[in-house]
Amino acid sequence: MAVHDACLARNDAPILRSFARMTKDRAKALVSAGLRRSSCDRGLERLAKAGGCSKRTLEKAQAAESLPSFEVLLNMLDEDPSILDEALRAKGWQILPIAGVPADDFELQHAACDFTSEFSLALIDRVRTHDETMKIGPKASRLLPGLVSVVTDWARLRGAD
Repeated sequence: MAVHDACLARNDAPILRSFARMTKDRAKALVSAGLRRSSCDRGLERLAKAGGCSKRTLEKAQAAESLPSFEVLLNMLDEDPSILDEALRAKGWQILPIAGVPADDFELQHAACDFTSEFSLALIDRVRTHDETMKIGPKASRLLPGLVSVVTDWARLRGAD
């Protein structure tokens, strides 16, 4: 996939739990895809600085020649919390920051209304089919970070934090 294509690609694939073994080549390809996508918005220099590595390390990772070390990938999460999405989704996982990310309330409201509308249509016959699940799953997945932020704000305000 060209870097330009990675910039245009949105990771809206539903998250399905997979117990298939991840090969090293597949892991490299998926981490590479996340790095290409993220570098379109942030630039390699910025990601390298966040990761504490060289730009060359990330260029090699983008080309799927090698994987950055685990601590580099963890440090890059501070710059882009979605940098590992492609790799994690392939195994059926998604990570969210514990503290949440600041929610854009209007975007969250729009996403929630969009999900509720689609979900209501899916349940009009009181049965949610696999096709309907595939359609509404990505919309539900996109709501999670914003909802975590609202719950985190609520917990902090009531003094539970």
